[in-house]
Amino acid sequence: MNECLESITSEINAMRSGRFIPYHKMAAAVALIVTVIFAVIFSHSTVFEGRVSVIDLEGTKASVQFVRDLDSSFYLHVTEVHRYPLSPDFLTRHDRSLGVVYIPDGFEEALKRQETTGVKYFADYLNEAQNAEVIETINTVSALFGTEAETASPGGIVTEIRRLYNPTFTSTNGTLSAFLLFFSALYLGLTVLMVPGRLRATHAWESEVMTRSPLALLSRGVPYALFFTAALSVMMALLINFGQLRFAGNFLLYLPALFLCALSVTWLGFIYAYKAGDPGQGAALMIFLIPPGFIMGGATMAVGVLSQGAFAFSHCFPLTWLYHFQRDLAGRGLSAAQMLTLYGAFLIYLSILGLILTGRFALERRRLLRGGEALPESPPASLT
Repeated sequence: MNECLESITSEINAMRSGRFIPYHKMAAAVALIVTVIFAVIFSHSTVFEGRVSVIDLEGTKASVQFVRDLDSSFYLHVTEVHRYPLSPDFLTRHDRSLGVVYIPDGFEEALKRQETTGVKYFADYLNEAQNAEVIETINTVSALFGTEAETASPGGIVTEIRRLYNPTFTSTNGTLSAFLLFFSALYLGLTVLMVPGRLRATHAWESEVMTRSPLALLSRGVPYALFFTAALSVMMALLINFGQLRFAGNFLLYLPALFLCALSVTWLGFIYAYKAGDPGQGAALMIFLIPPGFIMGGATMAVGVLSQGAFAFSHCFPLTWLYHFQRDLAGRGLSAAQMLTLYGAFLIYLSILGLILTGRFALERRRLLRGGEALPESPPASLT
């Protein structure tokens, strides 16, 4: 019994020593932060309003009222209405909408003649769970609209569902690819979070700051990004050829996205763990690096149901960007010209991370100079 008590006391002392992960603080901090942040992000006033686009080729009183009924429903928010034909691929790319409602010409006339008429819904099925509530809501609105006094029709309104990008419902296109990116990024993040602490523990940090440029620190992420890209490229090639993974775009256009997203994981990890005294302290910050992007990036829920503020906040995390590239290139098959906007926005994000890390590097050098730190010799390569 005494041995058990000594073991328990030893672990508690290790947590409080400053040389190990302070789990007693981390447990409370993580629970508090997750509760506060996600309670705001997933508030019931915003989370259920999935964004959809409408193509209304008729523009009559009946079609306008139908669009209003869709927009006033609890689960839907009509973000845009077009009076001319457009490709659903255009309206759903970059997660612009969860799907597209198509109202054909002759909608009102068919209702007046009490004939069966219909609308089409083009659902973005890269994530099967995205459109469950949306389709149910459209079917409900259609059924109620078809029985109203002015538009009563014995046949009612029939909703035809077109499932885009994953018509066969294969888990490879959704769950497997999402977890492949998540777990790969998880181990990458865990590794790079320990780099600053490793440099301090091996007494190489002062040499890194005093004798090298910020570019040298930024370059430490390159080998991790290269191995990440190589591993995922091989696995995805196998899935494409043997595992029924749908890749509609240009894979060569996807490779830079893999590399740059991995690089952003390393740089954000360096920023998080910049003051870590040992690798364990850096590893304790994993919960703030990869999981938020997994939760809000579209792997577990539709990004279309996030509020605008939550959607913008989700782009603080690299995995959110990686899921965007995965859906647009692999699922939707967008061209290089169509990807310029996303690539440009991501390069701005990557530049911001580089500037933050460079700024912290400069502040650390100034701190060491003020403390009278002598310029150390470069440590052996085995230590760095």
